[in-house]
Amino acid sequence: MFGDHSPHFREPEWLFSGNLEDRLSYLKGFRDARGTLYWLTFDTHHLLVEGKPHRRLEYIDQYDEDHLQECLEKQTRLFTAYSAWLMGLNALCARSETGLNERQVAQLRLTHVVSVVWLSTCLSRDEGSCDSYIGHFQHALDQAAKVLGHGVPQIQFEQGVIPPLYFTALKCRDLVIRQQALSLLQKAPSREGLWRRDEAVRVARRVIDLETSNSHIVSEGNIFQSARICEAKIKYTDEVGTYVKFYSKLVGRQSSALNITISMTLGTSSTCEPALLPATFLKDDDVDRTVSYVRSALSFAASFLKAHVKDAKIR
Repeated sequence: MFGDHSPHFREPEWLFSGNLEDRLSYLKGFRDARGTLYWLTFDTHHLLVEGKPHRRLEYIDQYDEDHLQECLEKQTRLFTAYSAWLMGLNALCARSETGLNERQVAQLRLTHVVSVVWLSTCLSRDEGSCDSYIGHFQHALDQAAKVLGHGVPQIQFEQGVIPPLYFTALKCRDLVIRQQALSLLQKAPSREGLWRRDEAVRVARRVIDLETSNSHIVSEGNIFQSARICEAKIKYTDEVGTYVKFYSKLVGRQSSALNITISMTLGTSSTCEPALLPATFLKDDDVDRTVSYVRSALSFAASFLKAHVKDAKIR
């Protein structure tokens, strides 16, 4: 979902300034707020990648206590930055001359609240760590509903509601909230950048089905740890097309090791290019996946131009 820092999104020092006035006045409009939030999500993803040795036993040979402390310090620093950003956004919304509309504000708040949950749980080995953020997930649904309520184009280049709704459907184990997330996801644009709505819906629905079978429910809203799907790794081959492998964590002493649960085919190479699912659930060194994403991006750009540019010649 996130890559390297864009040169336009350098670390905004005001996020860490002790000067409250600076924090409240730095954001001048939607572009500033969105750009700064992008920087925060980029760094959150980088922390997620750095934290693998502390979350997963298969990387235990890379574990280092000093490195864990560095990751925890980065996490604390990012918490401070997210709080400062939210203060800046609230101050921006209070100024009538900014020109922000309700849809823009809702999109920013949606991205922010889900990113905070992501940051809060990115160093945890406990798949139940998201259970403490039910209120955050509910707030995310409220904001997503506002975004979709104002109408959205069916195809857009930037990510919008699909990634946070997908994350909510997968990681929030409150059945009512995750079903609402799935319902809203079905109303999302058909395409947001490399994200395909229909594929995200199918994967999220499958995760919910796997986790909520009768044998996996301890009580309402409480799912056995061993039944929770911690990863949905998407793959692509010319022979099979796009497919997903679902993983759960082994319980007991090997509580951070992965156990493959089931796989699911999403489509053939001729009918279904891979959707870009959150980097949380993907390998970082999968060259084949990267190539397939580039192919998907080019295909998407060609389709978009054909549909929106008069007399465009795409070969």
